[in-house]
Amino acid sequence: MTSKKISIGFDIGSVSINTVVCDASARLIEEWPYHRHFGRTLELCARILSQIEDKYGRDNIERVAFTGTHGKAIAAELNTCFEIETTAQTRGLHALLPEARSVVSIGGHDSALLILSPSDKGFILDDFKLNEACAAGTGSFIDQQAERVFSDVEEFNSISDPQKRMESILMRFMEEGRKSDCPASVACRCTVFTKSDMIHLQNKGIPIRHIISGLHEGVAKNFKSTLVNNRKLLEPVAFIGGYASNLLARKAFERVLGCKVTVPDHYTSVGALGAILNAISNNQGSRVTSDQILQLKASEAFAAIRTAPLSIDLHPFAECGKADGLPSGKDVIDVYMGYDIGSTTTKLVLITPESLVVYKCYIPTEGQPVIAIKKALRNCVETIDVKRVNVIGVGTTGSGREVANLFVGADDVVNEVTAHARGTTHFEPTIDTIFELGGQDAKYTALGNGYVVDFRMNKVCAAGTGSFLEETANKLGIDIAGEYETMAMRAKAPYRLTERCTVYMESDLMSYLQMGGAVEDLLAGLSQAVVHNYLNRVVQDGRIGNRISFQGGPSLNKSVVAAFEKIVGKPIITLPHREVMGGIGAALHAMDEIKERVAAGETFKTRFRGWQVVEQAFVHEEEVCNRNVNCHNQCKLQIYKVGNDEAIYGGDCGMYESRQQGKKRAPDFNRVRQELYFRHMKGLYRVAGEEPFKSQSGKIVIGMPRSLGFHQLGLFWTHLLTKLGYEVVISPETSSEIVDRGISAMTCEACFPVKISHGHAATLKDKCDLLFMPMLIEMESHQGNNAFYCPYVEANTYMLMAALGLDAKKVIKPAIYFKKGKLDMQLSFAKEFRRLGLKFNDAEFSKAYDEATAVTNKFDSEIKRVGSEILKNLGDRRAIIVIGRPYSAYDSRTNLNLFATFSRLGIHAIPQEFLDLSGIDVESEYPNMYWGFGNRILQAAKYINRDQRLFGLYLTSFSCGPDSFVLHFFNHEMNRTRRPYLELELDEHSAGAGVETRLLAFI
Repeated sequence: MTSKKISIGFDIGSVSINTVVCDASARLIEEWPYHRHFGRTLELCARILSQIEDKYGRDNIERVAFTGTHGKAIAAELNTCFEIETTAQTRGLHALLPEARSVVSIGGHDSALLILSPSDKGFILDDFKLNEACAAGTGSFIDQQAERVFSDVEEFNSISDPQKRMESILMRFMEEGRKSDCPASVACRCTVFTKSDMIHLQNKGIPIRHIISGLHEGVAKNFKSTLVNNRKLLEPVAFIGGYASNLLARKAFERVLGCKVTVPDHYTSVGALGAILNAISNNQGSRVTSDQILQLKASEAFAAIRTAPLSIDLHPFAECGKADGLPSGKDVIDVYMGYDIGSTTTKLVLITPESLVVYKCYIPTEGQPVIAIKKALRNCVETIDVKRVNVIGVGTTGSGREVANLFVGADDVVNEVTAHARGTTHFEPTIDTIFELGGQDAKYTALGNGYVVDFRMNKVCAAGTGSFLEETANKLGIDIAGEYETMAMRAKAPYRLTERCTVYMESDLMSYLQMGGAVEDLLAGLSQAVVHNYLNRVVQDGRIGNRISFQGGPSLNKSVVAAFEKIVGKPIITLPHREVMGGIGAALHAMDEIKERVAAGETFKTRFRGWQVVEQAFVHEEEVCNRNVNCHNQCKLQIYKVGNDEAIYGGDCGMYESRQQGKKRAPDFNRVRQELYFRHMKGLYRVAGEEPFKSQSGKIVIGMPRSLGFHQLGLFWTHLLTKLGYEVVISPETSSEIVDRGISAMTCEACFPVKISHGHAATLKDKCDLLFMPMLIEMESHQGNNAFYCPYVEANTYMLMAALGLDAKKVIKPAIYFKKGKLDMQLSFAKEFRRLGLKFNDAEFSKAYDEATAVTNKFDSEIKRVGSEILKNLGDRRAIIVIGRPYSAYDSRTNLNLFATFSRLGIHAIPQEFLDLSGIDVESEYPNMYWGFGNRILQAAKYINRDQRLFGLYLTSFSCGPDSFVLHFFNHEMNRTRRPYLELELDEHSAGAGVETRLLAFI
């Protein structure tokens, strides 16, 4: 034992405790081994400190400092110093790798990027970015995938020490991955989706080594897209945290980041070292003993939060029940067949016109929908006497509905929202709310008079879905079908678990389990966490009625039903056959459609291929679409072939699906609008290509990004600049490449249209002499209201300049207040042109302004005339008015080809710009409306309310600030006439299939 004074740094993170010992001169003298705490933070911290006390002497401990997720509470209780992780890591790294300029830090639940610069006193933290409330791409994320792959390997299950077991699994995981020379493409945005991707790849025969390698590649790409963005990584790049021990991860980061990464000594303890070094230099911190830490176990600050036991009191729980089976006798009966092919399960139902459920089947899809469809049919053939069954109609629903249509031969293909609503109201017409938890999807549906009036679903997070519940039960060795609910309902004091992310939920659960928590209390807590996640992430502020039906696989679990009842405070109705409600709804919807066709005099014969289809061979292929050389989306197509029939899915434009449906198309009014818009600019612009533009006439070439204000004002600006003697170049239509370029360029979070604007500006950056990027502050207003643009639009010019490193001498950026008129704009242009050394003549500008205004007014009159003709010829048919900002409505990538989809479905979808809104007063009722587009949106709402044929579709972008205000008033207007409307919130993660599902449900 030494008599020298020491100081101790603890980094107590989400997964591990890392510890260092320094001497009186702040020199690192020992690093304690990396320890996973499995939730026992106080016990492990006390044990480590006790070991240090034994080795160095308790009286020689001068101070103790903490950092990390769990370090703050301990430091506060012990009245010693705590350092936030970023500061601690910056300080610690300066001692270990002073030449580092960028830091990749990945721990158990957290990841961070630090950008550093040297100073006389160490590092300055110039910039940093932390992961949000999602653990995708962190150490625990990899731990979970490794455990999944090797969960059944006996040699690992025989290891009793949890840390050694995890280390052994990870070692094998890395060994397998290092054998790969061809990483597979694995989605790493959410652990639930990652699992499905991995299963799908395994089912396709992809070797596990390629999947593991691709997983690590995906983590690196996820880090780059979410944290690096447009930040420039300065070398050397340090890699710290527990994940840095992973050799596969190091190689993947080097490939993805395009630079060498350096793993310093003591890479897991950088934060612990920084915390104690700062404490020493600032003479902070106090002595802490192991006994003091153990005493904290009795503190309320460290007590687990418990909740009341679960019970079902407000409505009796109904078992799902068995199928009714065939009636006695030998008579052949007519049935309708319903298929619901979901991402994780496939459901098949046979139901008679009198609602007798003859047969039902619920099996896993396992990433192979056709095989699941065949298996369900085969099960049916083996279970009932199909010779006594006459299939008179087939309906399909679910994400694989078109595949089932091809393989089985369907008479009706319906979206899952409509199918569930149809099935639900058939059994219980009074239902006004549907809660649905599927394998990876979670949906909320509000009904009014039996029709869908609101619908929402989870986005890129699958926390709390059926797959997660089943996997957690399997990990605990518990049967999800019956044992789970029995144990959870016995719980005396359920734990309050986090509900933000599957990784966090599982980590919480396993931590409490390691600490001796009763499995019953943990399962009950998990059921409640699932419900909280669903209500907060899916339902949000949606209306919850008094007649609630809970559906999907988890609805069979009493504890989840009880959790919903407890948290919502209303009866939860569990209908019979609810686990196959989508299939029942598909069958009933097909019955409705067939009866309508027969009533209209049509001779009908089902397209059902017959029971022999179970022996039918099929071919499944994947290829990248290259049909249109001008399209750069690179859609991955799924091609299915059965006999001589072929179906192609996966194209964003819907081109292939439309060829298969054979419906009479409605006009695509976005295309009509765009053709008219650009016709008025014909011959006045060129579209940017790969090479920089050189003017053949010696004129200055001005580039204009095809984003944000362009969709409203591009016509005006093109004429104005051309009349002033300049050549105009615009960026191409938004492509996947432009989207990726924009997202990579972002330095902060913003809506999708703003991200796209970065991509368009980056595309033009080096291809013209000057960039025209006006600061749009206020639009024209025909009423007294304010008419301001969104702050992101107002500031977009400077955002682009900062993100892309644009030289102010290359940017024309006048401040534009349309409401103030021509003279104000003239002064702003004059100021800008003179700043850039460009000639400016007041008379020339005035003339150019007048001509540009005249052309813009002409276009506006023509588009209103087109709109008037559409409504005149509409007759008594219904139409959708698409409401939203031009940059959301008219960019086909932003709106996910919304108008083309409506056209394919035979629905008239009319942009609000086609409506003559003049004379519609909103100022008197909304005198303080701040936003220009807010005024126009409310005018459109009032217009819709005047015409019974019209219904609104509000198109918005995720995280749109102004719409968070305007939507409230829009909803108020729609409620005046109880007119249903659809809100579509889109971003870069939105998928065309999900949008089409919502459109079909709405119409």
